[in-house]
Amino acid sequence: MKLIKDREEYLKEFEISVISDENTDINNALNNQTSKKLENAFKTALDTRKFEIELYWKRTTYFWAFIAFFFSMYVIALNSDNINEHKHITILISLIGYLFSLGWYFVNRGSKYWQENWERHVANLEGGIQGDLFKMLKMPETNLITKPFKEYPFSVSKVNQFLSFVVHAISWQ
Repeated sequence: MKLIKDREEYLKEFEISVISDENTDINNALNNQTSKKLENAFKTALDTRKFEIELYWKRTTYFWAFIAFFFSMYVIALNSDNINEHKHITILISLIGYLFSLGWYFVNRGSKYWQENWERHVANLEGGIQGDLFKMLKMPETNLITKPFKEYPFSVSKVNQFLSFVVHAISWQ
């Protein structure tokens, strides 16, 4: 695997030379050199990004279900009439719950990494194909504090990472 530092170096991997003259726009150079190879790479990057997002939410659902199950089992065990006889079961349930919480946190971080990896591929490839759509961001016209019920550009996956970290931290207690 090769570490690529910038868009110019990235495009060289596709055998596309970009003229780095100050008067030459990179996108114009790309528009003149767009090839089937570049378009296929762009489509693959978009599809893989979409697939990573889909997997992210499937994994999250999987972990939520197991953590909810172990939490329920723990509560049932604590409310058992003969809890003193089965303390080892509550310890085992809490240990498994902790491991799933920790795993969920790490899987969230890994999933986000691969999603952003494919977003960087798309951002590097898209200029010569469709324009810089993935490099534009709609900024909110509202303030998070003064308008708490309006839209705001929270990262849904980062909120999920935060929740998984909190569940992990609580399960350790």
